Amino acid sequence: MKHLKPDNPPMRLSHLILVFMACFFTTNAQLVVGNEVLPFDPALKPFYHGVASGDPLADRVIIWTRVTTAEDTNVNVKWKIATDLQFKNIVKTGTVITNSDKDYTVKVDVTGLNPKTTYYYYFSALDKNSIIGRTRTSPASKANYLRFGVVAAANYQSGYFNAYSQLAKRKDLDAVIHLGDYINEYGAGKESEGYSKERVDRINIPNTELLDIADYRTRYSLYRLDPDLQAVHQQHPFIAIWDDHESAYQAYKDGATNHNKGEGSWETRKAVSKKVFFEWMPIRDTKKYQIYRTLNYGNLADIILLDTRLEGRQQQIFDVNSKKLASADRTILGTDQKAWLKNELQSSTAKWKIVGSQVLFSKFNIGWAANQLNTNADALESAFLDHWDGYPAERNELIDFLADNNINNTVLLSGDMHASLGLEVKHEAQQKNIGVEFAVPSISSANFNELEGNATANYLDANLASNNENPELKFSDVQQHGYMILNVKSNSVQADWLYTDITEKPDYRKKNITETHGESWYTSFNDNTLKKAASASNTKPNQPALAPSKSPAFERNKQFYKNLSEVMSVHQNNINGDSKLVVQHVAYQSQQLIFDIYDQNGKSAMDSIQKEIASGVQLTEITLPKLKKGSYFIRVSTDDAQHIQKVQID
Repeated sequence: MKHLKPDNPPMRLSHLILVFMACFFTTNAQLVVGNEVLPFDPALKPFYHGVASGDPLADRVIIWTRVTTAEDTNVNVKWKIATDLQFKNIVKTGTVITNSDKDYTVKVDVTGLNPKTTYYYYFSALDKNSIIGRTRTSPASKANYLRFGVVAAANYQSGYFNAYSQLAKRKDLDAVIHLGDYINEYGAGKESEGYSKERVDRINIPNTELLDIADYRTRYSLYRLDPDLQAVHQQHPFIAIWDDHESAYQAYKDGATNHNKGEGSWETRKAVSKKVFFEWMPIRDTKKYQIYRTLNYGNLADIILLDTRLEGRQQQIFDVNSKKLASADRTILGTDQKAWLKNELQSSTAKWKIVGSQVLFSKFNIGWAANQLNTNADALESAFLDHWDGYPAERNELIDFLADNNINNTVLLSGDMHASLGLEVKHEAQQKNIGVEFAVPSISSANFNELEGNATANYLDANLASNNENPELKFSDVQQHGYMILNVKSNSVQADWLYTDITEKPDYRKKNITETHGESWYTSFNDNTLKKAASASNTKPNQPALAPSKSPAFERNKQFYKNLSEVMSVHQNNINGDSKLVVQHVAYQSQQLIFDIYDQNGKSAMDSIQKEIASGVQLTEITLPKLKKGSYFIRVSTDDAQHIQKVQID
């Protein structure tokens, strides 16, 4: 990743140097020394978590970063945005303040931009500059061709984010649409989801389930240290919504299957998870952390994003025989969001209405496979009622609305299934299709084969799209991980499913990740049916250059880095009357972590506490001694780094 000298405008760098860097620098933010991978790149300091952008409109876009600082104080952060990599044409600059209230994240809504334009940006703070990010605004009126990456469901422990790496290499994407499960809230260890002794470098921190603000912030920090996730954020704007794992498994408005007795207030946990999502994601801020919204892409497409999780969803009923299941007043959207959605669909003047939903909208009948899964049909069908199948009356209401108002060319995108699916959405009474749906595979979260075994997954792949229980299902693959490319033109929308191996450990010198093409299906304008394409869609020609990345790993000196460490964050938690410090730190090799506490006069308030820390990304928790009420300063230090933070003891 390309670095700029502090306060030295990048316009002074020659075009030749930038071309050289673009050709020879790796496309990730992780440092390789010898054959070893460091858990962080010291050269990125203080912008260890990279840069990101999102929610592009015709005249504005969000840009994002995070500053790691040694002191708990306000930090001034400058930013610049230009139309060229050399920053000769700087169009906007500014300064913002970040602090611990925002977890030192920075988010700027840059306005006054031109439509359908690629921009480059970077941040400056603490006498350092960030890497350069690349983003793109949406078209204001006429558009002929759009391409989106579409992703969902990333579990850090389950494997490597190779799909993100592949998306980062593409030059021709207008944006990446993320349909949720950006993180996973589960703990770590042998009994936790995705754990493998073959991937000791992919262990969740904290190692317990996420419950409080320190937990959620630490997990996002872990994910954003991943080089492949950093790379895709660096190169493309994100259009993101949450699903359940950003808060808790099978969440709904008033609770979650994975929120249990003894885990505190659900309302508090939900509020914390929303706040941290808005801190760490390049999403436009709203007063109530509302994520349902529409992004317009000229006359070609409206991207309509839903919240089928936390906004209005009623509790799931996991019983297909329950009479309450078909109740007319059951809702997955809530009254306000449903009215908003109908208005967005009816008032849209775009050729295509692309609706992003966390969960599968179409019917998914699977009871016929009960014998293969050693269960009964009702129990198997009941297990899938977290989707729109669990809210059939409201789904039928929307299908009626689309049919009665002659709204065609609706393309639904869904995540959560961890499967590639292509479906037609039919109005059964009128015997006509009203749209199509494409479901995306998971980035790395467990698929059917990893949950139920290869034999079951092979059986489903052989029969799902061919049996008469799912006549609207045209394509399925329940075993592959990867992503989808959505190719939007005036006369068609095509989905290309592309797959990567999550067990293939990235080689950060060569980046030779294996990628395979599954299938491609398309729908034609005003047709509302799916047809299989002969090949994947063509890339856009003559696209702007990717943002440059850092120098090759083999140019680094291993001896120089071996003692380096960094304190990423310090959070204070007050639990059951005890005050605890939660410290996230990264180190190349094991070191000592030293804790000191001083009062406001600089006098030591306790003896130093020393903890041995292992290499990698780690979390340490310290219970503070009983202290008099008042303000204190905590110093957390290693051989190479320190963090000073003010805490209040009540």
